[in-house]
Amino acid sequence: MPATATKARKTSAAKQEKLAAEKKALEELLLSSMDHAMEDWSAYLKCLSKVTKYSWNNYCLLWMQQKQRGREFTDIVKGFQGWKTDYKRTVKKGSKSYAIYTPRMAKATDDNGNLIFNTKGKPVMRPIGFGVGRVFDYRDTEGDQPLPDKPDTSHVMEELDDIGNPKLYEALKQVAKNRKVEVNEATKSILGSAHGWCEFYNDDGTASEIKVLKDLNNTTKATVLMHELGHAIMHDRNGYEDHKPTSIKELEAESVSFLVANHYGISTENKAFDYIIGHNKSNPKLRETMKESGNTIFKAYKEIIEVTDKCLAKGEKI
Repeated sequence: MPATATKARKTSAAKQEKLAAEKKALEELLLSSMDHAMEDWSAYLKCLSKVTKYSWNNYCLLWMQQKQRGREFTDIVKGFQGWKTDYKRTVKKGSKSYAIYTPRMAKATDDNGNLIFNTKGKPVMRPIGFGVGRVFDYRDTEGDQPLPDKPDTSHVMEELDDIGNPKLYEALKQVAKNRKVEVNEATKSILGSAHGWCEFYNDDGTASEIKVLKDLNNTTKATVLMHELGHAIMHDRNGYEDHKPTSIKELEAESVSFLVANHYGISTENKAFDYIIGHNKSNPKLRETMKESGNTIFKAYKEIIEVTDKCLAKGEKI
């Protein structure tokens, strides 16, 4: 075998070994972030509510690395070149990057190995795995161009009053409607001591109806609906009907409600988080469970606010 080919093979093997080590380190950092997050789940979720453009895993990695450096959390990060091209800003000399997962893309092929093209005649790209990328946050950059703006939700806040914005409750119903889940109000004679309930009567075990206690004020009705939407999106009949108030599934639904409420400026300080997490401390795989739950929570949160924001911005009557 030629010397150049041997050298190339060794170089490739070294790169793969380095990538595997980096991925292993990131996975451990993710699990470590769960240890810190469970110390104050509410505070952790408040940071998470600021993020919508990154995956749960990358959020955790950014949060943990910034925490290790004694920094307040921010999701305003970009690659070295991204700061130059998008905002005409440069990364300060000596700045340390953050490691995150980045998708590895390849041209898609059909069963016969032929390239697949989109309607514009360009090859379709599909993810084939994940690599490790590097990003810098805005505090490590300098330049004259302003930083990216955060989404404006003032159209919601302006109409909130002491009993809440009825438009928010109506907009949240659109999330259920999109999933073909009915939302109905019920009396205490039906719900008992509960403020809300999710029914899973569809043949495939998915959610079919959400009941909300009729006599609640608008803010409370909205937060109850947020919670039940969390169940409807994340769970099915088998998991929901067996869950207890101390189960991780209840933590998931409460977390979704907390995130969505926080997004719309509604304070829902929840002491149940510590109680539920404490009740599950004996689980040897709690860190892994919480990491998976985080992914589920984050996806449900994004689905709810994306639909609700659009309805509120358009002023639609649902």
